[in-house]
Amino acid sequence: MERDGEDISQGSFCNRTPVSRKSINFVALLLLVALCALECTAQETICRRDYEKREDKESQGLEDGGCYMCSAYEGSKLPGYGDSLKQQCQQMCDSDPLCLSFSVARTPVLAANEYRYNNAIENCCLYRREYPAKAYVDATKVQKGELPNMCQQQATCWTRYELDTSALVQNDNCDSSSYTKLPSNMCKQTWAPTEYDEETITDVMKTMEEGCRFEDKLFQQLLWQAYRQCKRERDAEAGTVTMNVKVNVK
Repeated sequence: MERDGEDISQGSFCNRTPVSRKSINFVALLLLVALCALECTAQETICRRDYEKREDKESQGLEDGGCYMCSAYEGSKLPGYGDSLKQQCQQMCDSDPLCLSFSVARTPVLAANEYRYNNAIENCCLYRREYPAKAYVDATKVQKGELPNMCQQQATCWTRYELDTSALVQNDNCDSSSYTKLPSNMCKQTWAPTEYDEETITDVMKTMEEGCRFEDKLFQQLLWQAYRQCKRERDAEAGTVTMNVKVNVK
């Protein structure tokens, strides 16, 4: 069809109202970015590692994933503590595909362990397997009025976090490498990963049953002081108030 010599066919109409190639490419780029964001977000959600806090379960002497001293900040000689320590130790666990749980120490117990283990101290330990029930101690079962044994005193100053395997949703996009992160540069190894044989595990369980008794007066004093401080911290975190009342009898 022509009007005054001008072709106004379908093709000519499109030519008179062109869509820029740059506009098409820009729109395609936005769609690609949106799709990538959705995919990355979905994979991050699917491949996360969640941990359950356990204050009723602690082991001593079976740190098969190794132990570390994590500092308060990069370059610091002071030990880390609180949420920062938990995050750094969790990062160490996340960097080990075999890690199933980790434990972090409260600062008050470090002096006792420094003395006990000849300056080799740590505030972050990793575990790669689950041990028999007798290899663990529950510091929350100390009865009111009873003195905790040395296993329970030590355990009160540590907090364990166990991997929640039910939160690991496996699919084609998730394998062991999907969960692995780089280790924290704020944690230095103090004890290398070690695979314990059954004899060693049995010896540890026997020690736990006997209360981890260590005949050294200074260590006993240091550990008891640490326990009392750690107990106060845990009670405060749980909202439990402990009152010491002195009564003067005339």
